[in-house]
This record gives sequence, C-alpha cells and structure tokens, in this order.
Amino acid sequence: MGMGGPGDHPIGDLIHWGRNPFPPDIADMIRQLYSLDPKIRDTFALDAFDWEEGRALDEGRAKLRAELQKHQSSKI
Repeated sequence: MGMGGPGDHPIGDLIHWGRNPFPPDIADMIRQLYSLDPKIRDTFALDAFDWEEGRALDEGRAKLRAELQKHQSSKI
C-alpha cells in the first residue's frame, strides 16, 4: 500500500500525517508495530477502517497485541 494523501487511509493518517483517528491505545500499538515492520499497514489495512469508526475495537486490540507479541518473541 503506497502512501497516499491525508484522509486516504487511517493508518497513513496516523503514521505520515500526524492525525489520530484511533483510540489512544490502538494508535500506540500501531505506531509500535509500524516501527518494527512498516508492512504492518498491509496486515491491518481493512481493520483500520472499522477501528477508525469505533467498530470492533476489542477485537482490534487483541489482534494488535498478538502481533506485538509475535514480533517481540521473534527478537528473543
């Protein structure tokens, strides 16, 4: 997924344009994951639209936590 302009995609808005369309904890996890692997945008590209609208937030948190744990355990 290429970097579009502001408003193009919620993850791009967060990472590249300084806009935060997500709850703070989700935004923090996305930033952490992006710093570990920029391709994370592709992994959560569709989910991010739900999270931006306040839908499936608990599921999103669980997915993001699992992905963070996966990346952290691969560093060991």
